[in-house]
Amino acid sequence: MEDLTYELAQGLPTGWSKSPLYTALPPQTTIAHCASDGIRKLAFLRVSGVMRSSIPYFEANSRLRNSGVEPIWLFDCGAIPSTKRMLCTSLEWLASTPVVSIVNVGQGGNEDRNLVELPTLAQAAADKRLKVAEIEVGQRVSVALTSDRTVCRECGAIDYRVDHATIRLVDNPSVPSLALSRNKLGACVSRLMLEGLVSQTKVQKHPSHEAGERCPSCNRQRYEYVDLPSTKQSAMGSIVLSSMAALELLRHYQTAWYIA
Repeated sequence: MEDLTYELAQGLPTGWSKSPLYTALPPQTTIAHCASDGIRKLAFLRVSGVMRSSIPYFEANSRLRNSGVEPIWLFDCGAIPSTKRMLCTSLEWLASTPVVSIVNVGQGGNEDRNLVELPTLAQAAADKRLKVAEIEVGQRVSVALTSDRTVCRECGAIDYRVDHATIRLVDNPSVPSLALSRNKLGACVSRLMLEGLVSQTKVQKHPSHEAGERCPSCNRQRYEYVDLPSTKQSAMGSIVLSSMAALELLRHYQTAWYIA
């Protein structure tokens, strides 16, 4: 714990000093470091071991914020995904150096983690550079997706349906990517992706359908799914968000924390 305290204190600018924190903490939680510049107070809270319930941590986070404290949570294992008002990180060691990565809902794989050392995290917190991603109309996002395809036996018309997509903000690469399955993708976002996919692969696009429906092109033969040996990966350059697509993504990205 002393090492964590030292590392966090090293990252805080001049004018920040150790400050007491008088509050009840949830199980397995200790104060790694708490400091104030006379106006703001930052509390870095370490959670060791496996949690039985996340409720005490949400309640403690709410109490601290309501009292003017800015809590940052460091989880040794099983980190809670961050919410809009609760910043959660996963704590680990590279060799003998403690590092953290911000944990977000729907975050991409391990390769997308942004590992930073504790002084970097502390300085970003003091500089107010720990931010939540903002989604706007007209914003450009890059997309990599996998898709299922359906083929008409009679006329050969092909329909693509998005199975899984990984989305990243083009103008702000420091924001973590967002991995969404088919049931979490909104209709407007899916349509923009499919339009880009169809444009890229130069195939005819038809409305979404289920296997067994009649082909809207020839109306004589029923569709059947084509089982591919491996799911096709299609990397797209980018799409521009419409107003509805922006709202759909905002449901997921409103909890995406990053270091600006």
